Amino acid sequence: KRLKLAELGIAPGRGIYTDMNALRPDEDLDNIHSIYVDQWDWERTMTREDRTLKYLRRTVNRIYGCDTCQQVCPHTRRGVPTTESALHPSEQLLSMTPSDWHTLTHEQYLALFRGSAVKRAKYEGLMRNIRAARESSSAAESDD
Repeated sequence: KRLKLAELGIAPGRGIYTDMNALRPDEDLDNIHSIYVDQWDWERTMTREDRTLKYLRRTVNRIYGCDTCQQVCPHTRRGVPTTESALHPSEQLLSMTPSDWHTLTHEQYLALFRGSAVKRAKYEGLMRNIRAARESSSAAESDD
């Protein structure tokens, strides 16, 4: 992807969004990693001045929130809210505060995401991402 950015002359701060297909024969195989990768991905051009911890933290914080994907994905741009009530988030989920997320227990996780694809990330993965987002956000705030 980085070579394509250079080939296309993509300006700093801009990027590409692509359906990435790759073979990774050296990948450690487990329940979420395989040799073949088929995923939507993006890459962004940076200047040398952008290569700072502060810039990295701000970028990573956006990635954890899927902000960029939601903004550029052609599928979400044309999407309309579903009328299927079974797909609507629960009131319990919508009422979660940052404090609730940080103190979420395994039992609460199981109840909150019963029947949901979120359970594929497992409790430990969700909590790891919550901690990383909090640390990234705190670090970015302290850099200001």
